Amino acid sequence: MADDWEGPGSWQELKEHWPRVIEAIATTEERRDALDIAFSSLAAAHPRACMPKVSEILHDIPSIHVIGFGKASHIMLSELVRHYNGNIERGIINCPISGNIGNVVLNKASHPHPDIPGRKGAEAMMELVEGLSENDILVCLISGGGSAMLPFPRSGIELDHAAKLAKELMEAGADIHELNAVRRAISQVKGGRLAFHSGPAKVINLIISDVIGNHMEDIASGPTVHDPGRIHASDVLDKFQIEPTEPIRVAVESYSPLSNDELPSITNIILADNLTAVDAGVERARKLGYEPIKYWPLEGEAQKQAGKFVESGNCVIGGGETTVHVKGGGKGGRNQEFVLAAVVELEGTLLSIGTDGIDGNSQSAGAIADTSTKRLLDPGQYMEINDSNGYFNKVGGLVNTGPTGTNVSDVAIFLSD
Repeated sequence: MADDWEGPGSWQELKEHWPRVIEAIATTEERRDALDIAFSSLAAAHPRACMPKVSEILHDIPSIHVIGFGKASHIMLSELVRHYNGNIERGIINCPISGNIGNVVLNKASHPHPDIPGRKGAEAMMELVEGLSENDILVCLISGGGSAMLPFPRSGIELDHAAKLAKELMEAGADIHELNAVRRAISQVKGGRLAFHSGPAKVINLIISDVIGNHMEDIASGPTVHDPGRIHASDVLDKFQIEPTEPIRVAVESYSPLSNDELPSITNIILADNLTAVDAGVERARKLGYEPIKYWPLEGEAQKQAGKFVESGNCVIGGGETTVHVKGGGKGGRNQEFVLAAVVELEGTLLSIGTDGIDGNSQSAGAIADTSTKRLLDPGQYMEINDSNGYFNKVGGLVNTGPTGTNVSDVAIFLSD
């Protein structure tokens, strides 16, 4: 594989694919503008835009070891190779594809449901970091999706049981902080434990964050950062009335965060986050002649937040991560549900997408609707069974971006005359 990765998620592919996205669903000028603004948001958070900073961050470091995890980690690695002039000794990353970039192995790991290859990759990372010395520099490429793509449950916990628990929490409406508190408690690598095993080596975390507010312990559940213990996993299970397997219950009750003194020297650098995308969208909207209002953070239950969002102004650019309480067996995700919830009262154009190109259990990034959408099909029955994807598949509002190469949570755009 070439060092300059040009496959799914690459900057080149995103640029070439976006005109086809516009052609498929931009039936009005407002829709075209919303998609234009969305592209600017994605471009600002893409590794091609934010990874050049590594030339300054690593400029005086002659050699490094590399690990990584998340949906954008292979694109980050390609850009690291482009901009870092030193030697990459060896490395392994868990990412959406398999192969090699230089001396770094690309290990294909699953998302959102963890798999055995992902676990084997986590074990390989553990072996790598345990062999480092005080003279070594470990660079960690971290992006959204890393929690599921770096599975290594504590002894006695089955991988399938850990995955089932995460799914139950998400469907019950747990937010990312609650979900990842549980993930840390049942993992051998999360909650700083991967960094702990790197011993005296210096750790540099290069991060594309999908966590609103950039709580370090929640980005990929924090394998290489300190866990301040803000949320107790046992409280989360009690809140959502979930009774896990006995090994998981024991792990949760016995979990104790590592102290800062137990961890090596760690440097955290946020290269891009949700605000990076939102601010770029606001800037692009101004250039298109709008007077945008920034709505951040966008949080809470998707069905309840949509109305508030579109009532905030004639041009609203927002970002965040809503939740969905799954009541039916439909297909979709929080972005499609967010747009669907606004359809009946919508006066204008509303778009919402996951910046990674995947929304929930669908293959779409999100959805777009306008004033005319409600005349095409009544959304009521689709809302009842959480089948937002089915609704927008029929009315023609699905936004199908494919892999975008980044992951900074969600971006929403509302435009009206």
